Amino acid sequence: MFRKIKYFFFMASFLFLGTGFCKDVWKAYVTCDLGGGIHAGVIPIDIDTQLPETPIPLNLNAAYGSVVVSADGLMAYVACFSAVVPIDLLSGEAFSPIVIPSMGNGIAITPDGNWVYVTCYNSGKLIQINT
Repeated sequence: MFRKIKYFFFMASFLFLGTGFCKDVWKAYVTCDLGGGIHAGVIPIDIDTQLPETPIPLNLNAAYGSVVVSADGLMAYVACFSAVVPIDLLSGEAFSPIVIPSMGNGIAITPDGNWVYVTCYNSGKLIQINT
């Protein structure tokens, strides 16, 4: 059983770093530097139209990394420098950062959405966060 994959290209003056996909809504979530003093952010991209939607600022002046989307498509989590930022995808609002003891790099979420795991680049730690 193969699933058709739709490729798209998106050009902008942003620096992209991490990408997460929501399987039922057909959106990609791309971490980027929004510039203009906002810095880290996430841009939702409609895969069908191949168009970006309103950027979600993370309100965090820090490096950003990977993004993961919950299976139900309601929440996303972005691994940033010393923090994980939860995002409500329905409202497009970033919540207060969850501080982690080391630089967040990779991020994953359990299928039930109860736990987020973050790998830490410079310490080799695995951080578990109860969502």
